[in-house]
Amino acid sequence: MLEDDVQRDGEEAPVRVVDRRRFHETPDGDIEKNTAAEEARDRRPTYVRELEERLAASEERLQQTLEAHRERLQEFDQIRARLDRDFGVRVEEAKAQMFRRILDVVGEMELALAAAEQDGDAPENPLTEGLRLIHRKLFATLQEEGVVKMELQGEPFDPEVAEAIGVVAVDDPAQHDRVTLVAQAGYRIGERILRPAQVQVGRHEAPEEESV
Repeated sequence: MLEDDVQRDGEEAPVRVVDRRRFHETPDGDIEKNTAAEEARDRRPTYVRELEERLAASEERLQQTLEAHRERLQEFDQIRARLDRDFGVRVEEAKAQMFRRILDVVGEMELALAAAEQDGDAPENPLTEGLRLIHRKLFATLQEEGVVKMELQGEPFDPEVAEAIGVVAVDDPAQHDRVTLVAQAGYRIGERILRPAQVQVGRHEAPEEESV
């Protein structure tokens, strides 16, 4: 009994450890321990926190400025594309006007050549041959630029590409509302009509039934 008392007197007193680390409770009821980084952040000097806040504000303003700049670039691209389209349309219209004037000259040459043939002018006539040569060169130049002569003889009449200058009676019902004569050729470039053709259109009328 005495020995037990002596042993108890010789035992070291237990060491008590107090955990002073910070804990907080999550909405789910779990206990989470603050990290060392969070504790270090809380111990930062005031001027450091102010600098970080200013830096964050500057970064936000920078992003807003960049976004506004991107919007301006998009608007500029749209304006440039619209100007390019308008410029392209104007160029095509200017080319069409030039081609129309050349076609007027070509048409006058064709009339002159037709008149020379009707008058029995010899093919070897230098003036007639020179006029024919110029006509061929002009027409070849127009073809190189994409100008196409519309072949409408016997085709259904289309007011989008031709003007009816006359109507002629036809016996064949299949020729009704078809081009029977091209008085002046028409030309186009792509889908654009440079000069509508002038044509005569056939009209078939069924004979009236004789009364009994």
